[in-house]
Amino acid sequence: MDGLLALQEKALYNIRLAKDTDFESLDVIAGDLNNFSGYSSISPLDATNEVELFQMLLKDGYIVVAEQDKQLVGVIGFIVSKMLGSDSLMMLPVLWWVVPEHRNGVISKELLSTAEQIAKMRGASVSFLSANVNNPKSIHRRYRQLGYAPQEIHFMKEL
Repeated sequence: MDGLLALQEKALYNIRLAKDTDFESLDVIAGDLNNFSGYSSISPLDATNEVELFQMLLKDGYIVVAEQDKQLVGVIGFIVSKMLGSDSLMMLPVLWWVVPEHRNGVISKELLSTAEQIAKMRGASVSFLSANVNNPKSIHRRYRQLGYAPQEIHFMKEL
């Protein structure tokens, strides 16, 4: 995407911190993310736990949303935490989702960039990202383009 088109697309979206009034829209996004990730077969979405997560992120972390025409079309929720055995702080995304019809543009990059800026202001010196196995392999290339390097692979087992 050339620079002018990227600027025009960026102008279409409002990137902002989430508010309590966004919970209903975040509920829909969380449901889509849960279904896509495959977690719904292991842990069906529970509205009470979901609200608790959003409230925790609003209190102890951050939720950044992308809005177009008063509709939420993307979200990144993250915490800033100490790294194990260190005083260094890190940014850890807890959820990141852009509705499919708004992908392949600037929203994901703007959400992540805004989250990184906030985390850096809060003292974080490093950011971690993970990719769901259902993501296209091109996401790894995209993360590298954004300055991320592979560090670890996560595995999950149902107990």
